Amino acid sequence: MQLTEHQTQVLNNLISFANRDDCKVFILKGSAGTGKTTLLGHFINYIKSTNKKVVLLATTGRAAKILTDKTGRTASTIHSTIYSFDSVNGVDHENNDPWASATGQLFLDFGLKQTANIKEDLIYIVDESSMIGHEPAELNTANTARFGSGSLLDDLMAYVDRHKIVFTGDPCQLPPVSVNPFSAALSYSFIEEKYNCTVMQAELTQIMRQSKQSEVLAVADQFRQAIQVASYEKYPKIKLPERHDVFLYKSDTLLVQSYLNIAEENGLHNQIMLSNANWHVQKLNLEIRKGLGLRPQIQVGDILMIVQNSYNVNLMNGDQVKVLAVAPDKLVSGLQFIKVRVKLLHNDKVFETLLISDLLYNSNPGLTAIEAKNLLVDFDQRMRNRSIARNTEQYKKAMLDDIYLNALRAKFGYCITAHKSQGGEWKHVFLNIQKGLYALQGAFLYRWYYTAITRAAVHLHVNDGWWVEGYNYRPK
Repeated sequence: MQLTEHQTQVLNNLISFANRDDCKVFILKGSAGTGKTTLLGHFINYIKSTNKKVVLLATTGRAAKILTDKTGRTASTIHSTIYSFDSVNGVDHENNDPWASATGQLFLDFGLKQTANIKEDLIYIVDESSMIGHEPAELNTANTARFGSGSLLDDLMAYVDRHKIVFTGDPCQLPPVSVNPFSAALSYSFIEEKYNCTVMQAELTQIMRQSKQSEVLAVADQFRQAIQVASYEKYPKIKLPERHDVFLYKSDTLLVQSYLNIAEENGLHNQIMLSNANWHVQKLNLEIRKGLGLRPQIQVGDILMIVQNSYNVNLMNGDQVKVLAVAPDKLVSGLQFIKVRVKLLHNDKVFETLLISDLLYNSNPGLTAIEAKNLLVDFDQRMRNRSIARNTEQYKKAMLDDIYLNALRAKFGYCITAHKSQGGEWKHVFLNIQKGLYALQGAFLYRWYYTAITRAAVHLHVNDGWWVEGYNYRPK
């Protein structure tokens, strides 16, 4: 794809950055649809002609796969690239018996990999950088996995070491979940001051994904502009155009019915419903499944959303899959496991694996700390019964291969939260707004709206309420 004049200028800045010895970081910002990935493709082609090497990274498995598909080069998640499993640690008794962990407080420690032996010059490109956390994660007994220093951004910068890194992302999207939400990786001043390095930056402003007349773009633009000038109303209303891409429905029921009608016409793979709370997402998933004529229990034809990267099969957090077969397995550590065969919606690859079915029927975003800990303790006990000591190579290999520890974590995937939708886009997005959304304040509320709206590549569907200003109801 041919670059615009402004994109060409930014590409030249990136090339200049690649050849400067005194500059470590480049920040490439751009709103949804401004052609960041297209520009990066041209930059990658340039790097291939030099003696440098590009490493593509993303914050989630879904984003890594999208980056791979769009650039034709393999991208990996940050976590899988910079961390490696080091050891299992637990609370032992005074006799230092490695198996005596009566409280079951076991932890997986993942250390930062070393890059000292890498001789060639590398340029790391990190997509969806707005989601990189900079605050140290709380290290306490509620967590079963601990990564490096706890700060993903600190660890990534340490891992990159002497090499160069390009952070790219949308500064208007939702920041990482933390005590003080902030997209530090896209902040020129933060990177420069915190890591004492020279930084270059550029921002793409022309929308390429959607035409200038796009109604979806018009709806998102009111939130984008407010975010850019930090001007927020306490109760912002969505201003909807009255043409052909955005539709308003008088009730949640009619919104769900339209979802079902469009699914019947075009299939489920090109649409998604978004809401703001896990409990409401669960309610809508059950309602949609009922409308599709599915029984309460998981069955062939169900759509699932993967909520945690899987070691045993190449399924990543954010992937949507269709269930092809279901068979019972057994109860382990109080969790029900079932055998499934699933197909990825975006490329039709098929996988067979165990799945933890309990997650499908509750509103938890993932396993609770207690459930995850119980699984780990169960594995630890099975290794003890086989006289395999903790932290031996045999123990570590067994941990990575264990079908129960690594069973698929998924939720029904007809409706998801806006956080889970980041990095993806669908032809039809059904935005189910509830008044509870307005518990969010200021920038965070506006970023939620912007992120959810810009997931729509063509059509946006919204339920009516006091949060809407102006409308045109979808004809029957």
